[in-house]
Amino acid sequence: MTHVRPAFLLLLLANCTAEHAQGTAQTAAKSPLEASVPSVGASLPPASALTSASSSAVPTAEPKATSERNPRPTFTPPSDGKRGTTIDFDYDGSDRRDRSRAYSGRIFLHRKVYEADGPLPLIVFFHGLNKDLIPHRWMGGGNEGDVREILSDLLDRGAVAPAILAGPGSVQKAAVSSGSSFPTFDFDAFVDQTIAALDPRIPIDPKRIVVLGHSGAGCSEKGGIVSALSSSRPIHAVVSIDTCMPGSLASALGAASPTTHVVVTWQTASWTREFDHFKKVFSGATKKNPAAQGTLRELDQLPNLPRSHDATVKQTFDKWLPQLLPAAP
Repeated sequence: MTHVRPAFLLLLLANCTAEHAQGTAQTAAKSPLEASVPSVGASLPPASALTSASSSAVPTAEPKATSERNPRPTFTPPSDGKRGTTIDFDYDGSDRRDRSRAYSGRIFLHRKVYEADGPLPLIVFFHGLNKDLIPHRWMGGGNEGDVREILSDLLDRGAVAPAILAGPGSVQKAAVSSGSSFPTFDFDAFVDQTIAALDPRIPIDPKRIVVLGHSGAGCSEKGGIVSALSSSRPIHAVVSIDTCMPGSLASALGAASPTTHVVVTWQTASWTREFDHFKKVFSGATKKNPAAQGTLRELDQLPNLPRSHDATVKQTFDKWLPQLLPAAP
């Protein structure tokens, strides 16, 4: 049996006491900031603990999910009182050496956009004639209405999937003086500009692009909503809202991709057009180019309301967007 001398035990006890005291002194020497920073992977305390001066213990909760550790940008209501964030950008047409193509773009992000997961649908809205060149007509400019509010009502009710709203605003007389809106328009370039103006954490779903155009936006053979039909991207839907309804529009819409939904709405209280001719041409075009199963080809005469022409925008949004972009169950 080995005997340990009392003097050795006293020396060992003294060394342990000194090491403990040194470690305590090093911990006390840390700044308050250093002492409060948790190690990598440690759980942070809840907000109530951070705001309470008497709370000193950090809860030992499970680590948060990845989506919580890397949240989407925080929603901040804009100063104009709308229910989302508005982003503006300008295009001057200089890359095409054609100033008549210039427009002022506007994007609207409802608060639910920031809470949604995955790529989001893009709704592109073309306003009608704007000979007064009012900035952002139907998206804050003019007195007809505001599609940001119309979409917000639908999103607040959970009637449609969270979606990004964007639209060009005519700022050149050449773009509105011929009886149509945006007679020459590069749809793909507009979508590219919209994507460039967005935070990369808010991606667009290229398979869910819905295009709506009011009044003069459907009076051009190649521009306005018709420009979307030649897009390199697959267009989910094109909606004509109380436009001129010429035979050329009927032909273009009837010949849309078999997987592109087509909806045409109109009213009869304030604008007489050749409805029978439009229907005949549209029907013939759809027979030559039948839609895929489940793809809409709809002609929809809306009830006449006060200010009937302008009222068709909200009527169409309310009736058809829930069908084109249904909310998840």
